[in-house]
Amino acid sequence: MGFATVRRNKGGRFSEEGPDVSPFYQMLLIISGLCLPFFLLPWRYALRLAWAESIAGVLIWRLVPRVAASDMNVGTTILQATFAMVLVAVAMAFLTRLAIEAVRRARAGQPLYEAMPRIDRILALLTGATLAFIYFIALGWIFAGKGNVIALHAGLVVIAGALFWLAWRRGPGPARWSAAAMGATMLILVLGSLAYPWVMLRSATAVAGNAPYCIHLNQQGRFAQSPMDLTFLTADKQRLTPHMTLVIVGKPQLRMAGPHYGPHVWSYYRMQFQNETYALPGPTCPEGGETSGILWAARS
Repeated sequence: MGFATVRRNKGGRFSEEGPDVSPFYQMLLIISGLCLPFFLLPWRYALRLAWAESIAGVLIWRLVPRVAASDMNVGTTILQATFAMVLVAVAMAFLTRLAIEAVRRARAGQPLYEAMPRIDRILALLTGATLAFIYFIALGWIFAGKGNVIALHAGLVVIAGALFWLAWRRGPGPARWSAAAMGATMLILVLGSLAYPWVMLRSATAVAGNAPYCIHLNQQGRFAQSPMDLTFLTADKQRLTPHMTLVIVGKPQLRMAGPHYGPHVWSYYRMQFQNETYALPGPTCPEGGETSGILWAARS
């Protein structure tokens, strides 16, 4: 929707005429407003702007309410694509300025980073933590539905620990603070991924009450066999269909159009199983005992 022009008609009432600015030009204005300052400001302030924009971008992405898979439409898809395009444009603008500044200062024999005041150190720490969060989410999509859970988490712990140690001991300028924060944050997130199954099981138990239940992994087309199937990094993740389905013994399961939908599906955003209503029978739990708690599927 573009900007509208408000005019007074002959009857004295106001009416809208427009839009005067197309959505394309609105997006162009937004991108220009976020990117041009990188080339107009002195290097130190451009660096602060990059830190601030990266932090703001992650906060906006995290705090904006998610749209349920059943409510996705062309409008929400375009909005998400536009947000991604803006992020890419901002990143490319900063990297271009960084390359220009690195070449210019190298020719002049000047360091790329000068002495850092406290505000720059704080922004560098927050930026490193933000980047770790982004990379961690990306790894969650890459390793969704994959095996070798222990080896994956152990490897990431080693990498994150080494990054923190090397950055803190030998890193130059802002890179030291950002990389150290990235390593420390990644280490915390990886350990949190190992604890994630118990967050999911706690939510499932609260929904199921005293009834036995199981968790269906919709991406892999099977039921969870152990808590290691439910770590954040390796648990199922899908964009337009439910990630995982909570199936409760003795309660009717419903689905809409595929074989693996259910009335309670996992939400990474809310970190709980939430109710969604569909119309057809869904999956049923594997054979197991009648005691309360999760029924793990047998390993094939």
